[in-house]
Amino acid sequence: MITLSGIYQRPDGEIVPGAVISFIQLGNTANSFTHLKAEMTTGDDGAYSISLYDGLYKVEARYTDRRVDYLGNITITAESEDGTLNDYLTLSSCLPNNAILDAMQQVYFANKDLVASGVKTVAHISDIPGDASGYYYVTNDEDKGAPTLYLFTAGQRVWLASVDDTP
Repeated sequence: MITLSGIYQRPDGEIVPGAVISFIQLGNTANSFTHLKAEMTTGDDGAYSISLYDGLYKVEARYTDRRVDYLGNITITAESEDGTLNDYLTLSSCLPNNAILDAMQQVYFANKDLVASGVKTVAHISDIPGDASGYYYVTNDEDKGAPTLYLFTAGQRVWLASVDDTP
């Protein structure tokens, strides 16, 4: 279960008090059933907070003038972390079950703290410590034949390719 919290506001930054945000489950999970709904109401300062189980949710906002906006779909997984509603809306698709965007969302949340810690530069891959975590830029990667960016997270080592596509 994760918690979504933040300040609900319009694109121009105006705070939106009294909005009812609905999360409608779009599929059965171990913790919930299709079409069950969780709701929260933003405070006078636009603040909101809600805890959700994993699943795919359709998100809507109902305003004090009774207008309803479809905000998008979000996916919560067992690996998801606490965040803002906007974190999840910007990383999810309007199309349900989009596996690529779901995977991108998981990578984002798994690595957002690593990105904040910056990239460490080393000359050779052998200079990276055994318990490495985060991003390492290897300036002389003998294995790849070029400088290479590696990500170390959750016991995995991933290298990120960059291809010169200049015509």
